[in-house]
Amino acid sequence: MQLPPSSDPARRRPSAPEAVLAAAEVFIRQYAAENPGDGDPYRRLAEVTAEVERFGTYAHTPAEVAFGARVAWRNAARCIGRLYWNNLIVRDLRHVTHPDDIARECFEHLRIATNGGRIRPVISVFAPDRPGRPAARLLGEQLVRYADDPRSAQRVALARDLGWKGGETPFEVLPLLVQPGSGMAPELYEVAV
Repeated sequence: MQLPPSSDPARRRPSAPEAVLAAAEVFIRQYAAENPGDGDPYRRLAEVTAEVERFGTYAHTPAEVAFGARVAWRNAARCIGRLYWNNLIVRDLRHVTHPDDIARECFEHLRIATNGGRIRPVISVFAPDRPGRPAARLLGEQLVRYADDPRSAQRVALARDLGWKGGETPFEVLPLLVQPGSGMAPELYEVAV
């Protein structure tokens, strides 16, 4: 007799905490294998398990954030720049939550990355969503985007709804839009380039 799919243990989808723990275990083991002097992975897995059981998720350590960002870039097969994954500057800004501070750090990101014309690879990591606590969001897939780019039409319209007077000339840089929380109106910040 065959069990129905919902009760077949081999076909059962893992619950959200089980899926988080399974992914965390893979990540912690990889981190430990590539950073053997950074502590006991079993102790870290016990910490992560307790946090997931309590909150449904867990927070990476600063070292894990840096490792995860670099490995993600290293494994991005279609990106030629990934050759420099080990030189990636990782800015852990998970403590920055106010839109004004996020905008200031985005502009600092641009300053560091452009480095007076000697481009450097940089990633700035802001706070993620947590259960019951959505994080602020940057609206747009790039910090610098031009208003006359057809892919920017919705962002241009939103910026104008928020009072932006630009977008009339070619190659005009769109303002940065930071949404403080789900359903809240975004804040607008002019990008100084």
